[in-house]
Amino acid sequence: MALVNLVRHAQASFGADDYDRLSELGLRQARLLGDWLRARGEQPTRVIAGPLKRHRQTAEACLDAAGFDAPIEVVDGLRELDHVEILARHEPRFADAAAMRASLATQADPARAFQAVFVAAMQRWIGGAHTDYTESWVQFRQRSGDALAHLLRLAGRGDSLWAFTSGGPIAAILQHVLDVPDARVLDLTGTLVNCGVTRLRRHGDRARLEQYNACAHLERHADPSLVTYR
Repeated sequence: MALVNLVRHAQASFGADDYDRLSELGLRQARLLGDWLRARGEQPTRVIAGPLKRHRQTAEACLDAAGFDAPIEVVDGLRELDHVEILARHEPRFADAAAMRASLATQADPARAFQAVFVAAMQRWIGGAHTDYTESWVQFRQRSGDALAHLLRLAGRGDSLWAFTSGGPIAAILQHVLDVPDARVLDLTGTLVNCGVTRLRRHGDRARLEQYNACAHLERHADPSLVTYR
């Protein structure tokens, strides 16, 4: 049987002008995953990444630490949802990142305040009542399902395919695998750990969930700061 391992990217630079790059902590998380793979003797037979910088940086840091020299194939279908547009449609003033940071800085708990706004924005998008998005939730869900089908076709018998992507595509892929209703998708996205691993086992043209959001490679160091969600 073939395995498809979906890796959420390591911590990106939330709050910075360029979010789409790993933080120093993110680079450490990715390297720790690579150390874990090397210690376990796991060797990817194929490495995939979404098109974003944080996807590739996670893959490169992981592979370097693991001692693997493998080409990284880009699959555009693993691109993350457009959180900037989703936030801006819900709260237009948040279209400007500096304005959003300034607004959140006035809150007693900026992280909690952002999460509340983000959940509301996602609910607006997923709800489907509004049509002002470049990519609708239905289109994103279909794109993620198509990406899963593509990964399953790439994974031959005995292969261990590693795909580095974001929380949105992973949650949407799991929705296909587990038949999760739209109303519950946010339950998946909110729990995905940076650099966590979700493992699927291919059965014919379908996939079964074998492991969800595994992060033992981070938890074994007894350092709570290594386990992040944004």
